Amino acid sequence: MRKGIGIAVGVIILLAIGFLVGRVITNLSNGYRYQLLEEKKYGPVTWRCIHEEVGFAYPYMVKNELEYDGRLIYKADAGVSQNNPSVRGVAVNGGNVSWNDGEYAYELKITPLPQPPVPANKAQGAGQNGNGEEAEAAAQP
Repeated sequence: MRKGIGIAVGVIILLAIGFLVGRVITNLSNGYRYQLLEEKKYGPVTWRCIHEEVGFAYPYMVKNELEYDGRLIYKADAGVSQNNPSVRGVAVNGGNVSWNDGEYAYELKITPLPQPPVPANKAQGAGQNGNGEEAEAAAQP
C-alpha cells in the first residue's frame, strides 16, 4: 500500500515539474515582455528607453522609441547593456521634429491633413447601401 502511494506521489511530482518546465520553455520561446526604463516628454513627442523582448532574447537589449501624438515614429536598438541612450538632441519646432542617434541625423516634418467636408446627405443619416450605391429613401405617408 505504501509503495503504491509513493509511486502515485512521485508521478504527480514528475507531472508538476514537467508542466512547470514546459511553461518556462514556452514563455522563453514565445513570450513578449515590455519594460519602461526611462521616459521624457518634448511637447507632443515622447522619448522612451525600453527593454523589449519577443521570445528568448539574449543578450539584454535596450531600445529607444520616439512617439508623436500617440504614433510611433522611430524605434531602434540602443545596444547591448548600453547606459547612454542612442537618441539624442530631440527638438520640436512646430510640426518639425529632429533628433540624432549618434550615426545619422533625422528631421521629420509633420503636417496634419485637412479633413474632407461631410456631405449633407451623409450627415443626416442617408447614404449608400452595402453595395456602394445610393440608397433610396422610402417615404411612408
